[in-house]
Amino acid sequence: MHDINFCVRCGHSLETREAFGKVRPVCPQCGRVHFMDPKVAVALVVERDRKLLLVRRAKDWKRPA
Repeated sequence: MHDINFCVRCGHSLETREAFGKVRPVCPQCGRVHFMDPKVAVALVVERDRKLLLVRRAKDWKRPA
């Protein structure tokens, strides 16, 4: 099913089990879930005059069908 056999965090053998709604490789030792197609995400904290600035997206992101 997957071409990864060992955990990239601790080196333990992986097993397949349900995680986040799908069957995925999971490390029984450290609990790391290996995602075969990870998505890039960005987080950012913006501060001005010691206050947190909140931003609203101009366009709502839509998930492809």
